[in-house]
Amino acid sequence: MNYDKRRIEMIRSLYPAGSRIELISLCNYEEGMPVGLRGTVVGVDDQPALLMNWDNGRTLSVLIDKDIFRKLTPQEVDQEKLEKSRSYNLFKTYVERIEKNILSKMDFKEYMKALNENDTLYLAELLKQFHDEFDTVYETEVVENEFEWVSVPAVIKARDSGKLTLGLVNLDLTERAEHVYTSFITPNGLYHHITDDVPDDLADFILPFIPYDYYYTIEIPHDIHVDMNCMPDEVRRIIGYCNKVYFEGDIDYYIY
Repeated sequence: MNYDKRRIEMIRSLYPAGSRIELISLCNYEEGMPVGLRGTVVGVDDQPALLMNWDNGRTLSVLIDKDIFRKLTPQEVDQEKLEKSRSYNLFKTYVERIEKNILSKMDFKEYMKALNENDTLYLAELLKQFHDEFDTVYETEVVENEFEWVSVPAVIKARDSGKLTLGLVNLDLTERAEHVYTSFITPNGLYHHITDDVPDDLADFILPFIPYDYYYTIEIPHDIHVDMNCMPDEVRRIIGYCNKVYFEGDIDYYIY
């Protein structure tokens, strides 16, 4: 055994228990150990080798000098945690259902016509489909603190022009529903506007609405960032069509 105490301590400092690594190749073929497999470091022995718990249930150790692997970055570890969270899984399911059940069947030209003509009935009926899909996936119309974050159907109103469009707003529920980003409806489906950059082919469908205010159809009682009692009348008519709690009076055919 090639025992080098200082080297082993260095390796332990580089790969403390809990570190996440990704396999690139093994010095000897092992069935069930594919390239790209990820796992969690349990410890370091005196060979030195990393003692592992692999995501597929295996516990094969990794030889430092012979096997090839890489340590996941902090950003990759955060992404893994996000993807394993209930919030992410529900969001993914919700977006997939919107894309499949609504946007794939929508006539985008009719949508743009409705925006240009401020056809609130068309917008209300479309947003109601988004709202109903939310209710199906999340099984609620009232969101408290049971999720870390959530994407909710919303009316987006441009501050400069006053024009309306529809989309999803992503809210951080650990920060009293602070806005994270907005997903806009485009000819290519939902575009998640996370950074300031917008693809050239989508600029005409997004940039005219920035900056904007938003109003959502779901109830979020602890939101301190949006006052749903101060919705513009035309927005209230659309939101109220989707969720009666936001409408003052009878909403049947009251859209115009």
